[in-house]
Amino acid sequence: MAFTHQQTNRSISRFTINTSNINQFYQAVQNARLGENWPVVYLLHNDHFNVGASINQKLLYIGETTSAFRRMMEHFSVSNTNYPERAKLDVAHIIFDQTFNKSAILDIEQELIHMFSADSSKYELQNRNDGQSSQHQYYERDQYITSLRDIWEDLRKSPINMAVDSFDEVRNSNLFKYSPYTALTPQQKKVCEQIVNSLIDAICNGKDFNAVISGVAGTGKTVVLIKVLSELMHIANSPVATPLPASSSPVSPSSPPKFNDDEENFGQALTRQIKASRLKAAKPNGLKIAYVVPLSELLQPFKNVIKAVYGDDSIVKCATEVANTPGQYDIIFVDEAHRLGTINKFGANKNPYKLACLNAMGVAYTPGMINPPTELDWIHKKSNCCVYVYDEGQKVRSHKSIEHRDFDRIVLNQSFTTQYVLTTQMRCKAGDKYVRFLDDLFNSKINGSTPLPPWKGYDFRVYDDVGKMVTDINAYNNPGNCGLSRVVAGYGWKWVTMGKNRTELKTLSKSGWDIHIDGYDYFWNVQNGNFIFKADSEEIGCIHTVQGFDLNYVGIIFGPEIKYDPNNGFSIDETHIFDSGVKTRDKAQLLKFTLRAYKVMMERGIRGCYVYACDPGLQKYLKCNVPSPAAAQNNLEMTVNRGIIKLTGLDISSNGTGISGGKVELNKVEVDAIVSGHGGIGSIKTITIDGKPYDVTGSQISKDGDYYVFSIT
Repeated sequence: MAFTHQQTNRSISRFTINTSNINQFYQAVQNARLGENWPVVYLLHNDHFNVGASINQKLLYIGETTSAFRRMMEHFSVSNTNYPERAKLDVAHIIFDQTFNKSAILDIEQELIHMFSADSSKYELQNRNDGQSSQHQYYERDQYITSLRDIWEDLRKSPINMAVDSFDEVRNSNLFKYSPYTALTPQQKKVCEQIVNSLIDAICNGKDFNAVISGVAGTGKTVVLIKVLSELMHIANSPVATPLPASSSPVSPSSPPKFNDDEENFGQALTRQIKASRLKAAKPNGLKIAYVVPLSELLQPFKNVIKAVYGDDSIVKCATEVANTPGQYDIIFVDEAHRLGTINKFGANKNPYKLACLNAMGVAYTPGMINPPTELDWIHKKSNCCVYVYDEGQKVRSHKSIEHRDFDRIVLNQSFTTQYVLTTQMRCKAGDKYVRFLDDLFNSKINGSTPLPPWKGYDFRVYDDVGKMVTDINAYNNPGNCGLSRVVAGYGWKWVTMGKNRTELKTLSKSGWDIHIDGYDYFWNVQNGNFIFKADSEEIGCIHTVQGFDLNYVGIIFGPEIKYDPNNGFSIDETHIFDSGVKTRDKAQLLKFTLRAYKVMMERGIRGCYVYACDPGLQKYLKCNVPSPAAAQNNLEMTVNRGIIKLTGLDISSNGTGISGGKVELNKVEVDAIVSGHGGIGSIKTITIDGKPYDVTGSQISKDGDYYVFSIT
């Protein structure tokens, strides 16, 4: 039985796998159209494999091949060392498409592995790696990646019913964003490999080693950190080469490693087994690892991610837990190390701090102590090998988090520390241009070399009406939209509703809420309210709720604490600073931390950023450099929904953009993804815009080569 996608002639065919009559399965695959000697992607699964009394385990293996027939024979051969695992799978879904090529199936395989690792279908992936895509470019790559949405939706539909969550739900999740199945850029991959190799060498030779992963927001530092952990665990759990080589030197095994159907090649299998052998010789009882998350709000989200990576979320700890755990750790991973705390983080009750100092360092804290230990001191003392994610530019609190000089002294200045700097912007669709613009904006250095908006594909706008901005951001959270969009603000309002939950807040008069701007009323994010995933439409977040997270769209309210005038630039009104962790007598430092907070919040938006300022001078400055809603709307791309009328036309959504001069500009990648193999661009005779049909009288490619320009009547 095949599920056929009529627009592309792509089909997803279902085959039953019966190991007692495996030749029947092989024959069915061989007889299928494109079943032999054609690139395909396939999913082998068993939704109800019994692993014990009343226990059902959903298993899945995703792969690609240039011959489905040959590859199935490899998977289900009894000589395959993974045969006991593959024999648990009794259904094959093979994706056939006459437009597939080798590069395309590598990409689609990797993306499907990545997405199923985060989907609510809860398959246990048998894949030992993240597929073989290395993010290289190839002809019409964007077209194939665009088609992934259709493939995913086909996998959700009856009769296949494999995937559960929508395409956007999966890609909005933390499990997807931080999955070890994420394809790394060449730079990220190189950093990951270097850190893993250095950690293994240090552990096996009893040496100290620190790795510091740095880079501006959005460069994928946490992705690399989790990938290092995942790869290290993969190696530690791999079969060892025999006999065991000495831990101090990588000796080749006397016999070749066992082969399986999940390794890329002989060299990869051999290298992993040698590394596994060295680790087992040095640490026969396994590695003792901790993954430190400095902020309590991030603990549970990262427990969910690490459980998927490591199988055990107990390794995710705060710094105090690490300090109080008996014995030494082999490796400590620290995410957002710039947020590690000082004694001031602990408020009036210093007992937890005192106990941690005693357990981690044998130091008895006394009031008035010079340079009292920090959470960084505890971590440094508890392990000889640490991997830190560190970005000084994201330190937004004064006395409650460590100073850069402390990180310099304890980590960066050590001879056994190596710093790895990531440079490629991975989050924001505007890329490095947006980061450079924000640097110039907040440094009051907008000039001729500043990359100015608008940028095609990134929605950046300034509002005169804060209520309209909040409404527009919240609209993205409506069903059918991209979701995961939030409004945040600085430090300009007191948190008078602290301690109340959302239900209680809704019963209050809005005059008792926290934030009041031009007749609009809002309340600060509730404590332990999981703001990122469960925010109310009238709830405003802060730097502490969004730092470390990605959003699709972010709305920024510049509060009354931050001001601007063209002669003196930015200034701070300390009477409107209501975050005790930011307050300091040093006004210059207070301004620096406040501007950093706003910059970090503006960097959260993947698809767009909307801004509004309470101060008239700052609002004017923003309006001089950021597009208005109307200008930004004209910069949006129309969205191609689908081909219609047997691929003689297109159905598109205008997204509010107008038709100017009888011309329609459509993203070339989206159009190519639909018309490829079906007569090309010349097959488009009609375009239906928001339900209204138009005839196409001509078409051409835009000067930048990114768009088709259709003439319509």
